[in-house]
Amino acid sequence: MQTEPIGEVRIQTRTSLFSGTYRMLCFQSATMAACVVSNHVVFLDLPHDRYFCLEPRKESAALAILRRAAELDTSSSEFGTTQVLRSERFLPVKVEAITASAIDSALPQPPARSVAEALFSNARALIELKFRSLSKSIERVRQGAGTHGPVKGRKNEPLPAILAAHLASHRLLSAHDRCLPLSIGLAKRLRHERHAVDLVIGVRMDPFAAHAWVQQGNVVLNDDLDHVRAFQPILVA
Repeated sequence: MQTEPIGEVRIQTRTSLFSGTYRMLCFQSATMAACVVSNHVVFLDLPHDRYFCLEPRKESAALAILRRAAELDTSSSEFGTTQVLRSERFLPVKVEAITASAIDSALPQPPARSVAEALFSNARALIELKFRSLSKSIERVRQGAGTHGPVKGRKNEPLPAILAAHLASHRLLSAHDRCLPLSIGLAKRLRHERHAVDLVIGVRMDPFAAHAWVQQGNVVLNDDLDHVRAFQPILVA
């Protein structure tokens, strides 16, 4: 499939095939992610750390492929034998619509030790993204998505305490334009403490922008509700 980078393609408005129930649906393959936003298909190429759109004449074919993926039951024999899915290997991923933000609730005062751990987690994520591909970084986040629940022999740190420490660390390590490493750092720390959370990357158009956050169910943990709602999820890890 030939692709063109965003910003170099003339985008035309068309009727969306993914309105209504598909609003919070994204698609993922081994190395790519995709979503439909503002009636256009946006792709995330993980190994090359870039977003792109297709030329208008190719976009309708991409929409058809993704709609076909969304409509098929992944456990059915039809899904496994559909040629277009076998070639593209995109699987639909449902994302819960955000309805609340944890930062609007009262959070505990974090101890200095916990803030220091948050700073270390965030700094490690910054370094990792600098020297590793986005694909490798996302894979490491997914590796931490194992069994949830209490760790035998010790008491897990509560989610509100971890979140408070990470938000406090933003005053020491600027959060400006660092939503991805800070969200990766938070997601890894929460999963280490056996909390079930998702790292989500979203995109918007006109102008194009990407954003990352951590959510648990329908609650965004580390961002403002209205800000996150402006982005359509493209990848969940």
